[in-house]
Amino acid sequence: MKPICLSACLFLAFFFNLFSVEAQGTYLGIDAGYGFPASKQLLTADVTSKTNTYTNPGSSGSTTSVTNQSAPYSMGKGINAGLFGGYMLTKNLGIELGVGYLMGLSTSQTTETDKLTSNTVATPGSSTNSTDISTTSFKGSMLRLIPGVRVQFGNGKIHPYASAGLIVGVLGSITKETVDNNSLTISNSTSNTSNTNDDIWKYSGRISMGFHGALGVTYLFTQKLGFFAELTSCFQTYSPGKALHTVSTTNGKDNLAIDTENLKETDYSSSYTSTTGTGIPTATGSPAQALYQVFPFSSVGLTVGLHLAFGNKD
Repeated sequence: MKPICLSACLFLAFFFNLFSVEAQGTYLGIDAGYGFPASKQLLTADVTSKTNTYTNPGSSGSTTSVTNQSAPYSMGKGINAGLFGGYMLTKNLGIELGVGYLMGLSTSQTTETDKLTSNTVATPGSSTNSTDISTTSFKGSMLRLIPGVRVQFGNGKIHPYASAGLIVGVLGSITKETVDNNSLTISNSTSNTSNTNDDIWKYSGRISMGFHGALGVTYLFTQKLGFFAELTSCFQTYSPGKALHTVSTTNGKDNLAIDTENLKETDYSSSYTSTTGTGIPTATGSPAQALYQVFPFSSVGLTVGLHLAFGNKD
């Protein structure tokens, strides 16, 4: 986080060096806020699946009950913080540049599969019960450069404004973790088993583009210092360039040491060619190939902060 903050400060310092800080209409500020997920995609899965299989004298059968549920999500959900600055070309129109960091919060979904098999013919009273509970969670982060325009109105202490611009997302990162707990219980047996598998994938690479807009109002405590609050919206998607399998354990035992390169890393592209057939070995010594995945990073939320003006006369 420190290198990101330092880079942001240097970037803004270079930007403001283009204008004299004494110039009419120059301003800068700091902000923080929270974004709620918007333009969401769906995580759809069989949330619960229960199967009962039985064998009775003269009859046998099986019943399955499945509960389905959709889980809308966007990795734009989370905490936003940043710096911004600009220059008022006129009293009402200005240009600005923001540098913000998104620290996304986790979204998860749990699925459960239960299978009960009873046998009252061959072994009266015997049963086998298997359970699998799997939880997958996503969270993302990103450094955002936001160039845009600002329109403001008002005199005195209160200044309503609107801003709009592009989002250039760099240093994007997504963490996907799946924790799977499964167990097998056999009545009248000591061969019962229980396992926990933990897998973490890290997605990164490539630049993301989007749009940003805000409506707010600034209240000036003095001629130069003010407080502002705004409603913000970010519309953005992100397609990573690669994925790394950073954690793979079974009951705490590391699996990555025995995994081949194609199981540890995936490179994403808009197209690729694969060849399979008799006598053609699987390429295990290089990353796997896959098509781009699109992850939602949109949000709407509330942002507050401090506004510092230089040279304003109203």
